[in-house]
Amino acid sequence: MPKESKSHKELFDWLREKNLPENEIPRNKKEWFMEIAVGFNRLGMDKPDLAESYKRAEERMEEENLKRILRKQQELGLVDYDLYQGITKREWSGKHGIYANLIQSIDYVCIIGKRAWVLEGKKDPNHEAIGQVLVYSDLFKEDYPMFEEIKIGIVCKEPSPLNEPTCDKLGISIFRVDDV
Repeated sequence: MPKESKSHKELFDWLREKNLPENEIPRNKKEWFMEIAVGFNRLGMDKPDLAESYKRAEERMEEENLKRILRKQQELGLVDYDLYQGITKREWSGKHGIYANLIQSIDYVCIIGKRAWVLEGKKDPNHEAIGQVLVYSDLFKEDYPMFEEIKIGIVCKEPSPLNEPTCDKLGISIFRVDDV
């Protein structure tokens, strides 16, 4: 169920290029990640220990920046959804049955100290994006309790005059490509 698409990657690159969220904070104080797995705690599963998987993945990487991101992700205890899907899920299906297939993936996570931003990337802030970011932030809080504050947002290309007032009421920030 990888969600990576050209548009998905473009939104992530734009987010990083514009130093969002919280562009007033220097980039060297932030870490951005794609496809972080959530739902373990709610399903009664321990987060998998991916140390060996991270090590093998890092050995195959040539780009130093990607290696650094992978090391930081492991240091923070964030579970990479693609590694989970490719390695752990096979091993966990026998142990956890159908639950192993229910783990979800957050599009983007930005870490700023003890604060985490859970971000959904979509064409516009539609009903699906609103629901996803609300559920994913809840699951993230349960799986990664070391973060003291969780903020939520939707990264998008187009406005949604019907849904953006609801986002405001729910505390969902909108990061629209045309706005910055």
